[in-house]
Amino acid sequence: MAQPTSLKTSGIRLRPLLAGVAFLLSLLLLNGCQPRQEEPPGQRYDFKGKVVSVDKAAKRVTVAHDEVKGYMDAMTMPFALKDDWAFEVLAPGDMITATLVVSNSSTRLEDLVITQEGGTDPNADKTEGSSATRPGDAVPDYGLLNQDGQPIHLGQYQGKVLLLTFIYTRCPLPEYCTLMSNNFAVIDKELEKTPALYERTHLLSISFDPEYDTPKVLRSYGAAHTGKFAGET
Repeated sequence: MAQPTSLKTSGIRLRPLLAGVAFLLSLLLLNGCQPRQEEPPGQRYDFKGKVVSVDKAAKRVTVAHDEVKGYMDAMTMPFALKDDWAFEVLAPGDMITATLVVSNSSTRLEDLVITQEGGTDPNADKTEGSSATRPGDAVPDYGLLNQDGQPIHLGQYQGKVLLLTFIYTRCPLPEYCTLMSNNFAVIDKELEKTPALYERTHLLSISFDPEYDTPKVLRSYGAAHTGKFAGET
């Protein structure tokens, strides 16, 4: 008679465990039935341009685009594509139209159409075997003009850790210039906590829109990100 009692006791002990498993399964089923969160719709703009290069691994295409009315000037920039098929057919020199979709944190091209096949564009990005820069090569001593209107050159930072980023102040894309400048501002604040390291490091933002990004504009732009009006951007 002891055996049925033992079975009954075991059954009582299993009930909470089975109930817990059933509860977890019900949660998993409910979560599985929930619709996937869609990407935010964002703002949409007509987009037209010429493909400069295609990076299938990074899933990005660099386009020399026309003015995006109501959003940004004509510029050459990399963009993410929504549709993977485009990476199988796009080539430098192709003319495209698309919809530029801008959310709070990213941009992408949708509804892409190849309006004209360009084949290989001689002006597209390409590596020239003998002239390609390799890791460890000396960087040319380029001359620049800083936000104070003073000439500087890369060679003057020899012996320091020099961090470079490339921007243009009118760039509205959230994952490019603004993000890089914000990151530089964070790095600058962290370096300030260690004066000796701060002294051996220099952060340099270089604009590739010099016609608009005058020293005065760069000075204001740098101050907006760092809160500093003195020193180089």
